[in-house]
Amino acid sequence: MARIKVIRNTYGGTNYLWNGCRYIYNPEKAIAVGGYGVNPYNYIDAYNQMLTCKEYFFKTSGNPLAHIIVSFGASVTNSAMAWNLSQQCAAYFAPYYQVYYCLHNKDAGCSNYHTHLLINSVNYINGNMISTGAETMLPFTNFITTITGERSNYYYPTKKKLPLQKVNCTFNENNNQKTYYKIFNKRGCIIYDNTDGL
Repeated sequence: MARIKVIRNTYGGTNYLWNGCRYIYNPEKAIAVGGYGVNPYNYIDAYNQMLTCKEYFFKTSGNPLAHIIVSFGASVTNSAMAWNLSQQCAAYFAPYYQVYYCLHNKDAGCSNYHTHLLINSVNYINGNMISTGAETMLPFTNFITTITGERSNYYYPTKKKLPLQKVNCTFNENNNQKTYYKIFNKRGCIIYDNTDGL
């Protein structure tokens, strides 16, 4: 199963953008880097290109980017397959947003491969800000499910880790309510899940 972590606490203005671009490019961690609308081979260029888009639309304050981490499931067994999926993940947002992304081999708690997507929060066509709510993340999750062939889900990490999260409720034939739960470990990976019947 692919896990999609949506980091929303990216406030810090251009400092977060700068640090994110440096992190993506880091040759000690990244197997490969790529970009749409940015130079992927020079993090300083990538930073300046994203900042130029923000300045053009007068949107340099507030949340500088959307940071999404996709941890691929066990079916992704080699770096070539993982990189292909990473490129497709980035291409999903590329028609409207600059994307700087990389592939890591380090265990993210769910699989051996994960990709980081840094997405400029400003739409380069109309200047609108990106939304990382359900209206954006549900279609992206369905897209990940389609390209990986595995069920996928997304979550928003919080500083306060809740050991149990209620996911959904349904009614059986006798009108009795059944509650479904997912239990996450400290890394945000599912360690118990009874939602398969949903």
